[in-house]
Amino acid sequence: MGRIGWVTYKRTYARWLEDKNRSENWEETVKRVVEGNINLDPRLHEETVPAKVYQDLQHEAERLYKLIYGLAATPSGRNLWISGTDYQKRVGDALNNCWFIAIRPQAQAYGNSHIVPGYLKKNEPAVSMPFSFLFDELMKGGGVGFSVVETNISQMPEVDQKIELVVLIGKEKQRL
Repeated sequence: MGRIGWVTYKRTYARWLEDKNRSENWEETVKRVVEGNINLDPRLHEETVPAKVYQDLQHEAERLYKLIYGLAATPSGRNLWISGTDYQKRVGDALNNCWFIAIRPQAQAYGNSHIVPGYLKKNEPAVSMPFSFLFDELMKGGGVGFSVVETNISQMPEVDQKIELVVLIGKEKQRL
């Protein structure tokens, strides 16, 4: 890792260690990332885990550690940043980089954050859903692509209030 790589690593991927009053070193980051990824294996969350599974995952973790530590292979930047953290455990989609949403009324696929009592019923399509989803994922740092094809947009209701958009360019107002 060169000087610019080191600065980028420390700025972006090395997590702050409160108990040590410093940021992670490379060995600690690699350990966190490897443990975070290995612990995603669904077999570890079953009631009983065969010893062979533990052995296989231990071997995989050791190989993965060597590859990442030596920079022979690395996970995505998002993975280096978030894997193995409390945030990853709390927010299930924290490791995802990319999303896509069609701009049309849709039912909320997760949680009930957009449902206002007396306004929408659970699983009822909402005009706000694609926008709240888009905003939520952008705020987590992911990229969101979207579709505005006519078949989708035609499902959106017309805005019932006139909106005046004023764009300030220089010192003169330009009305659109």
